[in-house]
Amino acid sequence: KQPITDAMRQQFQEALMAKVQQLMDTGERFVFMQTFLKDDLRKEIHAKYSELQFMHVESDTALREKRYSERNEFNLGIDYLRKMSSFFEAPTIPYIIIKNNENGTEGLIKQLDQIFK
Repeated sequence: KQPITDAMRQQFQEALMAKVQQLMDTGERFVFMQTFLKDDLRKEIHAKYSELQFMHVESDTALREKRYSERNEFNLGIDYLRKMSSFFEAPTIPYIIIKNNENGTEGLIKQLDQIFK
């Protein structure tokens, strides 16, 4: 495991912004998912693309940890998940909360249908 440096964060941020711009340029509706632990990146994206709708997906801690421990890909251990979760900064930009405490997609789809009628 390699510590994340500021240079790595900056490189990621530039690549992400380029991808968002690429998607915006298509003129099509799109969804992209990315965990933003730090609020500064959210604020930068929101400032440049204020028309984007941000969503915060929440799950109960025990359920999130159970799901993570059952993952076969990108599972770096429960201690890693807990450490990364401790770095999460609450959003200060406008956002929608989606609850993800049920198995399956039905509950998520219902919530999204309500939001994007």
